[in-house]
Amino acid sequence: GVCFAKQSRGSGVAAHSDGRNFILTSHLGLRIPEGEGVWMEVGGVRRKWEEGKVVTIDTSFVHETK
Repeated sequence: GVCFAKQSRGSGVAAHSDGRNFILTSHLGLRIPEGEGVWMEVGGVRRKWEEGKVVTIDTSFVHETK
């Protein structure tokens, strides 16, 4: 299935694991606020969001966003 979700400016998703190692989730940065330290961390690796870039993650690893 397909799900679309929007993360509002200044919000985030607390660290969690979905506990299933058969699901991959793709994230697309559409409009990224400048200078606000927005990022995604998966399995202890933190990356900055980039406009127009897709990141695919394994949600069995602990992940969070800001």
